[in-house]
Amino acid sequence: METRTPTHVDAETLATLASEVFTEAYASAFPSEQALLSHVQAVFRPKAIEEELKVPSVWYSLGLIHGVPAGFIKMEKSKPLLPLGDDATTVELSKLYVLSRFHGSGVADQLMAEGLGYANAQSRSIVWLCVWERNPRAQAFYRRWGFSTVGEVTIPLNGVPFRDLVMSRMLKN
Repeated sequence: METRTPTHVDAETLATLASEVFTEAYASAFPSEQALLSHVQAVFRPKAIEEELKVPSVWYSLGLIHGVPAGFIKMEKSKPLLPLGDDATTVELSKLYVLSRFHGSGVADQLMAEGLGYANAQSRSIVWLCVWERNPRAQAFYRRWGFSTVGEVTIPLNGVPFRDLVMSRMLKN
């Protein structure tokens, strides 16, 4: 297992990973396959990810198992959806996506450790995230890493309202 910082040549890989993981996790919430496909095609475009890789406030790490892309983590310096601290002390764990066939491989733990290391290196004291209320596996994973629920929000995706738990954890700087 290895991780590395993706570059523009990895945009297609990241888009494919994101599309597959999102589809596996959220298909049941969309009213039709077309609505899901429409959302995935709009959000996980390789060109958009390629541009995002250039943004200084966004950080990615790509996890590979035996050279095969297995998942990624995306951290963003963004404003929290709930009052957690000032913007200079927080960082969002925007995505931690691992293909289901790699669940249990340790890649998610390695990506999380790197993400928290990134947050510490950026002198952030709070990491926050949103996790779908209907994803108990992810919730348990985040709790195991010291995150606790601090509230909830509803996020509409392509007209579908998703009720998410907002979780956060303090870091030691």
